Amino acid sequence: MSRWRLDPGDVTSGWETPEGKSPQRKTPARRVWLQHEPTGIQVIAEAVVVPGVPDEPPVLEAELRKSLFAELELKVARHLGMTINRS
Repeated sequence: MSRWRLDPGDVTSGWETPEGKSPQRKTPARRVWLQHEPTGIQVIAEAVVVPGVPDEPPVLEAELRKSLFAELELKVARHLGMTINRS
């Protein structure tokens, strides 16, 4: 019996640099999000961008997306009443 997997075709995603809306936010950040369209479940991660240090947004984004996809898959499975064996 094959285990259930989240269909990547059901997932939308985005990448943004959030506005510094609070005075406490002095360090810029980048945010990536994934959303499972059929359920509306969304996961978000934020990475700090260190001023003066060149960052690689495509690499950072890919790492965040991979991590977030696993998190989203687990949340959707729980929402749907399925179990995921992560072995």
